[in-house]
Amino acid sequence: MTQLTCPACGSHNITQQKEIKKIFTDHLDKETHIETLYEECQECGMDGEFSIDNDEIINNALADTRSETISKILTELSNHHSLAGIERSLDLPQRTLSKWKNGTKPTRSGTTLVKLIAIFPWLIKIAQSKYNPEKMAAIFGHACVDYHLNMSNDKPPFNSLNFIGVQQNNINISFTVNIHNDSTTPKESKRINQTQSELTVKSSLS
Repeated sequence: MTQLTCPACGSHNITQQKEIKKIFTDHLDKETHIETLYEECQECGMDGEFSIDNDEIINNALADTRSETISKILTELSNHHSLAGIERSLDLPQRTLSKWKNGTKPTRSGTTLVKLIAIFPWLIKIAQSKYNPEKMAAIFGHACVDYHLNMSNDKPPFNSLNFIGVQQNNINISFTVNIHNDSTTPKESKRINQTQSELTVKSSLS
């Protein structure tokens, strides 16, 4: 280890103590506890982090945490989707996702991409549609309806949901769907309005 020097007085009479730091990056990564070094000059009393060791320790720990998170996400994703198919849809190099799933550390941009897919899995369908505007609107509409029904405290009983159409302008997108409690009779019609990221629902019984 490089001999430590006090940045205040230049003394080499430095003592080191270990300190546990909690690192929180986001709600998908687990909280990480990292053992770092804390130094104090015995000549002038200045304390803090004098060495560069902590930066390396923290960066390595965060890289391990990101890798573990991405591996878990891709393992779950592979139960429902073909990773090779997702790679083709997103124009990723072959076996990129498989390597990340098996422990290869992802890039930071790759980490962000996989986390977005984990939160918004319908983005895969948008990529598969070749970013067709009409299909994108329909996919997004289904996602909004699913979100509303899953979050609603008063969930109407239904056996099927038919997407009817979409109306959109620069700031507003409206989706209309029919909810069925059997294969033929509409139970409830819902219009979902997504305006500036605020989701509102208006219902009318048929």
